[in-house]
Amino acid sequence: MTYRRWLLPIIAWALFAAYCVSGFPPCWDLGAHAAQLQTLAALIRGNPQVAEHFAPAFPIGYGLNAWLMLPVALVTNGAFAARFASWLTLMLMPLSHALLARSWGRSWHSVVLGLPFAFTITYWLGFLPTFFALPWVLFGWAFFLRGKPVALAVVSVGVFLCHLVAWGAFAVGLVALLALDRKKLVSTLGALVPALALGLTRVITLVDRAREPGERLPSLYDFESHVAWLFRTYGPAEKVALIAALLVAGICVLAWWRHRAVEPAAPAVLFATMVALYWATPKNISGACLVHVRLPVLAGLVSLLMVDLRRLPRALVGGLLAVTVIALSTVVVSHLRFAREVEGLDELISQPTPRGLHGGLSLISSRALGSRINLFDHLPEWWTATQGGVGHDFFADADHQPVQFLPGHSIPGKLSLDSPERLEGFESLLVLGEGDLGPRFREVARAGRWRRFDRVF
Repeated sequence: MTYRRWLLPIIAWALFAAYCVSGFPPCWDLGAHAAQLQTLAALIRGNPQVAEHFAPAFPIGYGLNAWLMLPVALVTNGAFAARFASWLTLMLMPLSHALLARSWGRSWHSVVLGLPFAFTITYWLGFLPTFFALPWVLFGWAFFLRGKPVALAVVSVGVFLCHLVAWGAFAVGLVALLALDRKKLVSTLGALVPALALGLTRVITLVDRAREPGERLPSLYDFESHVAWLFRTYGPAEKVALIAALLVAGICVLAWWRHRAVEPAAPAVLFATMVALYWATPKNISGACLVHVRLPVLAGLVSLLMVDLRRLPRALVGGLLAVTVIALSTVVVSHLRFAREVEGLDELISQPTPRGLHGGLSLISSRALGSRINLFDHLPEWWTATQGGVGHDFFADADHQPVQFLPGHSIPGKLSLDSPERLEGFESLLVLGEGDLGPRFREVARAGRWRRFDRVF
């Protein structure tokens, strides 16, 4: 198929991706990452109010995506930059999958079947550093197959600086591919050395945390979470997409088994390695939670490349494409439903923030759409991401974020009427649901289920 024949599908996907990231996407942490970007931009500009609480950082093994998006945040704001990063990732996912597919001489249809895998749990949880790194993992594997060690080394360092977990999957996949092509051993190890040298100290720190977590989450291997966590956590629409993706992947694996005598071994070895890595990865490690759920997407995408779809009956391929359309339709349903859930938030966020500390809280359940993901948790951070100022609850207490509290400084994270002392110091609050904040605050605006309260002086 020529480039011109692919131009229209690329434009269609770009518009679809733009629709998904517009407004307030149903992505749990994305608002917090957007607030990180806006605060980082304020620090670079030298905003003294923000600099009283926060400092910029360049953590090893996390957050390169924030620094890459910093120019966008400086020109626009953190909210737009986070949405743009998500849009760019959605665009890169099929492009990286296509390059890997062509490296094995696979049909373009496999790329189309892979589109729903762009909306896995990493997307819904809003793990922007991991999400941004995933297509580069595929690019890196493709560069290995094409014998491009320099490009492989650049991608390796980039993935490592975006997210250490993604780099771990990337490196394990390379080792599996090397087992089939040992001629590239020296060049590949040389491509991995810069990232290893850059992050050796960070790796040692994480190993120490895994052995002695202290106040952090202890390392935990939860067999049940590897089996049922996704099905328990997804809402109804997302479960349909999950089942559809598993169905397509399962059929491709069965088709490979039937044609394994004539199919290359590399895709099957890489798929088996990614599945084994998923099962071997603990649920919690080094203080990080839900590490394992960030990995299945790689196994799913590789499963589609195990068999050349041109070997399959056209009717079967047509059925797989129909299932793919159904899966993408559920993505639209989820976004439409969530837009109704947060109606009115955009009106309040468009109002300027006060000069003092601002934040938000929910007086109703943080869950929505039948999902067990707390989708409402970080919605107030879109206010910080859009208007700037001093916000809260965007991970500044973590030592792996691009924006961190200054030593000795802290701002309360989760707010609750059960702990009114945590509201002290806040000048303005966005509140979801009905309830009184007490005599110190008065309601000044309302839109949908959202209200704005300002402090009474």
